[in-house]
Amino acid sequence: MSCAGQITAFVTAAANLLSEKFTDEELAVLAAALTQLGDTLGTILACRELCESRFDRDRENAQSGRHVL
Repeated sequence: MSCAGQITAFVTAAANLLSEKFTDEELAVLAAALTQLGDTLGTILACRELCESRFDRDRENAQSGRHVL
């Protein structure tokens, strides 16, 4: 099984297990919290990529003697 297949199988198994242990109301809160976690991690990664991109561009400009605002 591929890495992606292993991850999706794990997530499916975890969801099935959790659905047996929690009420519908608790599952709704857990689902919302995990969605927020995923969204926040995505935002952090996007910010890191933006900062890295700007850092690389600024370093290239400094090495070439260009001054860009």
